[in-house]
Amino acid sequence: MIKTLSKILFFGKIGAVSACLFAFPVFAEPSSTLMIETGVGAIVRTVIGLLTVLGLILVCAWIVRRFGTRSALRRTGAIKFIEGMALSQRERVVIVEVRDTWLVLGIAQGNVRLLHHFPAAPERRD
Repeated sequence: MIKTLSKILFFGKIGAVSACLFAFPVFAEPSSTLMIETGVGAIVRTVIGLLTVLGLILVCAWIVRRFGTRSALRRTGAIKFIEGMALSQRERVVIVEVRDTWLVLGIAQGNVRLLHHFPAAPERRD
């Protein structure tokens, strides 16, 4: 156990010394990959990269909004979302269809209650 601990400490000291040596540019090897580019070209490349990433984020958000799960729930499945309305930030009233029956549900934080049920309207059936 003592030998293992001494080996760990020894290699830890070597790692710390090498990190200190190579942290200073005086001791590091010159390399073309470490060159820092400045000027208008670097700024233009940075702005183009930033705009590309922001554009990809906006495209992904549009795709998720356009083809999200809510539209899939309306078309298929045993439970169909018909309508919904927010009463406050934490309370909503929704109408869902389950087997040709409409359920009016009150949804609050951590609570769902059945407010009313009635047969589905024939003009709203898909």
